Amino acid sequence: MKLKFYKVINCIFSRSKAANSELVGLANKDNIAEVRTCLGLHSIRSVVCTRRAKFMDSLLDTASRALRAVATFRHEEAVASSFLVV
Repeated sequence: MKLKFYKVINCIFSRSKAANSELVGLANKDNIAEVRTCLGLHSIRSVVCTRRAKFMDSLLDTASRALRAVATFRHEEAVASSFLVV
């Protein structure tokens, strides 16, 4: 819902800017911030930071699982080879 709002606002803004509409003059940073506040939308900066943090966390989780899998495999390989030596 929020992403759709941003797309609609950007579409309206770009069309009115191309048509030299008065809407461009009214759509300054303060007015857009007011609309976001009234609708309970987060700023673009906070959305980007949140998504970046989630992405980095998922990368770290994936790397951690891969390292655990390699360590488990090496441990099992070492245990199996110790049975062969006897």
